[in-house]
Amino acid sequence: MTMENIIKQAMDLGSAIAESETMHNLRMTQMRLGEDSEAYQLLLEYQEARMAMENKLAAGQSIAPDDEQALDSLEKNLTANELVKELMKAQEAFDSMMQGVYFAIDEMITGGSCAGGCEGCAGC
Repeated sequence: MTMENIIKQAMDLGSAIAESETMHNLRMTQMRLGEDSEAYQLLLEYQEARMAMENKLAAGQSIAPDDEQALDSLEKNLTANELVKELMKAQEAFDSMMQGVYFAIDEMITGGSCAGGCEGCAGC
């Protein structure tokens, strides 16, 4: 098989993933979250607080208990939001699909036991 054929098949796989119901659900949920100012604001606040904490750790600074509590509180508010929960579920489904794709590709490259079906396989 030529490099060109392999790239074409990779593009076809990418298109199939983009057109999948899993990807559609993720995109629609992301769009709905962007239109929900409360959920979007919760997500932004959490991401900013988490990034600030990660930056402190990367700089060798310690994290104050108040900062940890504030992040925990933001996380609780975030995960209590129904739309955010839906986004997390859609993201997990997408991640699971991609892990299955990576696993199947790896099985074919390494000559593993995956024979194209998933009936007896716990990897996909």
